Amino acid sequence: MTKTPPETIEVPDAVRTNMRYMMLLLLVSIVAYVFSVPMVFLALLTAPAAVLFGVLALVGTRGHANMTGVRISVSFGFLLAGIAMMAALGSLVLYDLLQAQRECEARALTPIAQRACDAEWDEGYRELLERYGVVVPE
Repeated sequence: MTKTPPETIEVPDAVRTNMRYMMLLLLVSIVAYVFSVPMVFLALLTAPAAVLFGVLALVGTRGHANMTGVRISVSFGFLLAGIAMMAALGSLVLYDLLQAQRECEARALTPIAQRACDAEWDEGYRELLERYGVVVPE
């Protein structure tokens, strides 16, 4: 019994290039998120650009057979780009609060001072939520 080697799928060069750019931009978005504010705002540019290259990759798969893996990969990329974009938008809304928290933690040398910073964060967060009409049960 001889085994036949699996069929290799030829991915068009344009699709391969667009997927590489998409993955690179997603990587930049995720790394920017790790470095927190203000670097996370880079994702406001890179995530939509990643979606653009993903759409171009999907369009390039039209008319080609056996591109299911590529399409699934691009779909996961869309999901990651959406998460990166939401994280960046959330950081944009919380920017003032995040900056105040970072400054407070830089001054907090004792656990009591750290708890005071946490209390300031909680108070500021509740005020922000109330400003947008979100009611948080106590």
